[in-house]
Amino acid sequence: MERTNINPLITVVIPCYNAMPFLPAALESIINQSYSNLEILCINDGSTDETGEVLDQYAQKDSRINVVHNETNLRLIATLNKAVELASGDYIARMDADDISDINRIKILLNELLVHGADVVSCNYNFLNEAGTEIGKNFIKCISYQEVIFASYFFTPIGHALIVGKKEVFVNNPYSLENYAVHSEDYELWTRLIRQNRKLINVPDILYAIRINSQSVSRKYEAIQNENFVSIAQNHIELFLKKKIKRKIIQIVVNRMDVVAKNELKEAFALIHELHSKFSLEFPDVQSKEIVTFQKTDILLQVFKKGTLYLKFWSVSQLFLIGINSLFSRRFWQFIRSK
Repeated sequence: MERTNINPLITVVIPCYNAMPFLPAALESIINQSYSNLEILCINDGSTDETGEVLDQYAQKDSRINVVHNETNLRLIATLNKAVELASGDYIARMDADDISDINRIKILLNELLVHGADVVSCNYNFLNEAGTEIGKNFIKCISYQEVIFASYFFTPIGHALIVGKKEVFVNNPYSLENYAVHSEDYELWTRLIRQNRKLINVPDILYAIRINSQSVSRKYEAIQNENFVSIAQNHIELFLKKKIKRKIIQIVVNRMDVVAKNELKEAFALIHELHSKFSLEFPDVQSKEIVTFQKTDILLQVFKKGTLYLKFWSVSQLFLIGINSLFSRRFWQFIRSK
């Protein structure tokens, strides 16, 4: 267990842009945390609604709240880097201005980070609609830092707005301002940290609620996000395997594809198994085969939705074989129920 101040100051970074009407609920979920030694750093990123006024009202009621008003809209990446520079705590927690944190979220995540000697820790979550009603639960695919490493070749392995991490990690590794990281800044950072042998882990507890907001940035810029995600994944995979790979195959491997052919699917699945084989040599005791099953299943479900009639039949046959091979896996059937 890492030795540190038993009650360290944690800076909770909340970037805010036109966050009404969800902002008050998000703030209340942080203000009422069971872990109270917090600096709540709210950056109003040039909002044109009542966000700035609401933040100032809350700051008058709670001295832990520090509000910064950007003169212009810097957007998320620059705002996050600015927040890291301004943070007073030794640890940084994130929070989005339209989500909800469990009352024990920060206490549990800090404890897990210290117990496991991790650099960044995240958690499981559920989904809310705009009215605040739960509409589903996330299935968490990776927990340990070894599982997180392997998962990073296929999908974002830890949730961004849910994290608690060491401040020095973010000071020494700013979010990238390069065009290829826009709207995928978290995935770019996690893959960079993984290549530095930083320890990222998940907690299986549901400690956060993500609001499915029709006005969210990820929904507005999904096409750019997908393009950049593929570029980041290609770089990450090629560095690991030490060879060049066709972009089309990477798109399939990370399940960000449109129309595909059967030979491309087979090539992508071969690449997934190559990644697994090399990873297993480095971490022979990790149950990474499960992540292979999850990713192939997700890809086949997408093929069934978007593919030709022939590919639909082929994907069903492949899913049937996966189901037979996973017949006694409780986690696999939990994963299927989450779809």
